Amino acid sequence: MVSDSPRTSFFLMNYIPQVLKQSQDAKHKAELQPIFSSTFAVIFFGTPHRGSDWVSIAERAATFAVGKNDNRILRDLRVDSEILQRLMDAFAVMLKDDAFKVHSFIEGHGITDIPGFTGKIVEEFSSVLGEASETRFVLDANHRTMCKYTGKDDDNYARVLKRIKGYMHSIELASGLRSGE
Repeated sequence: MVSDSPRTSFFLMNYIPQVLKQSQDAKHKAELQPIFSSTFAVIFFGTPHRGSDWVSIAERAATFAVGKNDNRILRDLRVDSEILQRLMDAFAVMLKDDAFKVHSFIEGHGITDIPGFTGKIVEEFSSVLGEASETRFVLDANHRTMCKYTGKDDDNYARVLKRIKGYMHSIELASGLRSGE
């Protein structure tokens, strides 16, 4: 059954707000307009909305591995980055308009499998938007393992799947579709 409802998509991505903002503002770019209007929900996995203290380590590692470091991209991922703040502000406006649902999965453990490194890649204060409409859950994983599952019996897999199925069910209800289950 084809739905007339424009809200039939959700995204599982590391950082989608800038794409949604461009789509929302795309008055003269017809190819971008459907992205915003079709978005039902966005799911984040350990996304550094407010940056990460690990950026300085990543900059040093990049310099060591490559011999030089063009740190423009990494600089924007530092805690309290101006560009991240602008993105958060633009995204917050979309959330206040109740344009779509947002869920954030948070890493529950720091990195322990790299000698000399401890702590979370993205601390909880940075991995949540802090908006009242946002739902969130702490996964029993670190940043490197939060999207890796041992199988369908994995508790983290079950939590993520439950969230996705919940959004899919809401999309079906909103568009009049019936689940084939």
